[in-house]
Amino acid sequence: MEDYTILIVDDEEKVINALVRVLRSEGYRIFAASNSQEALTKLDEGEVDLVLADNQMPGVSGIELFFILKKRWPDTIRLLITGRADTEMAINAINKGEVYRFITKPWDPEELKVTIRRALEHHKLMKENQNLLQTVKRQANLLSDLERKHPGITELPQDEEGFYVIEEP
Repeated sequence: MEDYTILIVDDEEKVINALVRVLRSEGYRIFAASNSQEALTKLDEGEVDLVLADNQMPGVSGIELFFILKKRWPDTIRLLITGRADTEMAINAINKGEVYRFITKPWDPEELKVTIRRALEHHKLMKENQNLLQTVKRQANLLSDLERKHPGITELPQDEEGFYVIEEP
C-alpha cells in the first residue's frame, strides 16, 4: 500500500481512538486533531492526503473546516463522519466543502476501510491525471517552439513509434 497520510478530526477522544484502531492495520500515517483549529495547524505542517472529520464540533464545524480545506488544500480528499445527517447538512457539505463521501456513526469498520481505500485511489488518479496534463502541455509548448524555430518540422513523416524521420538530401 502507498504511504498515505490521514488526519482524523473529532472532538471526542474515544471516537478518534476507535477510528485509529480500525485504520492502523491499513498502513497509513495517521494524525489526529480534537478540533478544526488544531487540524489546520497540522495541515500547515505537512501534506495530508485525506481528512476524516466529524461535522458537529465546538467552534468550527466539519463542513466549515472542509470549506477552508477546499480553498487552501483543494487536492486533499474530504470525508465527513456524522451521527446526525439531514438534507440541509448534506447539501452544505457537498456545495461548500466538496465532500467526497459521508460516513455515518456508528460506522462499519470494513465499509470505512473500503471507503477510505477508494477515496485514496481516487486521489492518486487525480494526481496522476494532473501530472499527465502538465506533461502534455509542456510537450505541446515544446512542439510550438520547434515549429516557430524550424517551420514545417512538425509536418515531417513519422515512423510507427511516432519518431520523426529525417531523410538526408
